[in-house]
Amino acid sequence: MLISDTGPQYRSAEFREFTRNWGFNHITSSPYFHSSNGLAEKAVDTVLGSQEQRNLSRRTKNAIPTTEALLKPKVLDPILVQRRLRELRQSQKNSVDKSCKRLPTLSPGDMVRMQTKKGYDRSAVVVKLAKEPRSYFVKTSEDGYEYHRNRRYLLKVPNSRNRPNMQNKSQTSKPIQLTDTRIGNTERGI
Repeated sequence: MLISDTGPQYRSAEFREFTRNWGFNHITSSPYFHSSNGLAEKAVDTVLGSQEQRNLSRRTKNAIPTTEALLKPKVLDPILVQRRLRELRQSQKNSVDKSCKRLPTLSPGDMVRMQTKKGYDRSAVVVKLAKEPRSYFVKTSEDGYEYHRNRRYLLKVPNSRNRPNMQNKSQTSKPIQLTDTRIGNTERGI
């Protein structure tokens, strides 16, 4: 499995063919949702650090002061290590989840406001659920383009299912007054 951002090198036809030929899954983080890219960075650190530690059966020297006892080889049961890592991650997740609010799932056809640098100023319709967690493809009414966005940047318009055709650009509508609701860390991809 490969976790990466949505850089153009990962969206190319050649790369998709490469993943198919080599038989691995490619998961991308949501565009403009930098905190989920931390998963990719953490995976690299985990693999590099844990491989080094497993190969040598001890911690390696680095700039951080450490005791002599930690530098001596000590073989650990890999099953026990994996279990402890899962417990630690679950404990961290439970701690973070206490202060966050789950956003409701969106369905195709739901009308949303898409957040940009100017706020929730673009109307869009949910086209489909993306394969990445909490990500959607939405189509805007202004330019007709399809965008890939994390749920955190989509605000559902109340009673939005089966609204009149958004493709008719000649229709004018009154601006919708929206309030910004803060959400917690769950939407960071943790």
